[in-house]
Amino acid sequence: MHPVHLAIAPCLLFVIASSPQALAEDYPASTSKKPVKVFILAGQSNMQGKGFPEPMVWQLGQEEYRERYTHLIQGGDYQAFLAKVTATRDPDQPRESPTYLWSERKDVWINYLERRGNLKVGYGTPRDGFGPELNFGHVVGNHFDEQVLIIKTSWGGRAIAKGFMPPSAMHSDEEFAAMTKALNDKNHKWNEEEPARIAKYNERIAKENAKGGKTKRPRKRKPQRKASFRSSHVGLNK
Repeated sequence: MHPVHLAIAPCLLFVIASSPQALAEDYPASTSKKPVKVFILAGQSNMQGKGFPEPMVWQLGQEEYRERYTHLIQGGDYQAFLAKVTATRDPDQPRESPTYLWSERKDVWINYLERRGNLKVGYGTPRDGFGPELNFGHVVGNHFDEQVLIIKTSWGGRAIAKGFMPPSAMHSDEEFAAMTKALNDKNHKWNEEEPARIAKYNERIAKENAKGGKTKRPRKRKPQRKASFRSSHVGLNK
């Protein structure tokens, strides 16, 4: 067994024991009555999976590194893997991906963005990319005798302090109303004072432009919009 180097971005991890329900010819373990180990991986853009295949291809071409990654390719045959990549790469179409002979683990399933199947490279964004689920899946697959299911959920750019908060941690309706009023009062004052600021700025710019040289554009008034804070878990925080 090759050593697996595991690097996982900050995420929320839940482990659930479940009994398999679905029956599928491709997944013989689904006919078993044994529990399934379910892992939910939740996070931001790193959890989406931004890993590209090409750096891994380069690593497989280096004798000192390839042993770390041979468990990710079919049969651990790095020579066949590299030969296939070379044969299917079109130098005139650099945006087109060559054929990668990735390995699959039938004892580890994954579900992400309506894509589901055996664990392999290809459950990231872009579609042929990968994320923490890849090596994590190999680690838990090696550790457990039971079938493993990884459910990955992620939102790039979502603030953990807000988007991942439980309903019980949300502000009350009264707090949201107070926040809305405070911001709208601030915006109202800003909108009232902005015309004078713009007029003063444009007057100075007009004098500078009259002297010649590089001209600057005058500013236009863009009022602040009315704000409205509200809970995304309406009714759940009461």
